[in-house]
Amino acid sequence: MGPDITLRKKGYCFNYRVAGILLHQGRILLQGDRKRGYFVPPGGRCSFGESASSAARREIREELGIRANLGRLLWVVENLFPLDSYKFHEIGFYFEVKFDKSDLNKLPEGSFPGPEMRPNQFFRWIPLRKIGQFHVYPPFLAKKIRRLPRSTEYLFIDQLPKINILNSVIPLLRSRNKR
Repeated sequence: MGPDITLRKKGYCFNYRVAGILLHQGRILLQGDRKRGYFVPPGGRCSFGESASSAARREIREELGIRANLGRLLWVVENLFPLDSYKFHEIGFYFEVKFDKSDLNKLPEGSFPGPEMRPNQFFRWIPLRKIGQFHVYPPFLAKKIRRLPRSTEYLFIDQLPKINILNSVIPLLRSRNKR
């Protein structure tokens, strides 16, 4: 397997991400980040030469310690967003995950750490009826998770701040005219 597919250059970052959608008894399992205050579906980066489905299985195994039986590919998402000092363009593949009852016992109630977790990260089962009370990314998930698509959906989400060129240029022109 090659390196993760992430390219960074001059304040920009391209990221190829995979994630698993784990649902059980009206809840979704999400990975939380205490430092940033948001939740995402468990997953990670695809490696060069690795298929999206293989990467999703690997990431679920690494992060949760369970064998992921992938169901349908639910969403393919192009997501533009700011994070830290970068503007991201992320392509994400979101798979439905099915798991054995024996694996369910490895996923305790409440909040819990995963096998490869950093100190600020944790997993948590969140009731679907309360998902709107949490900062979930990508933002489409809070609405779409209640009714999974019948076939794969493509979504384009632009969360980058918009620059009003007139507000940027007019003060510059005024300062030049004062000279």
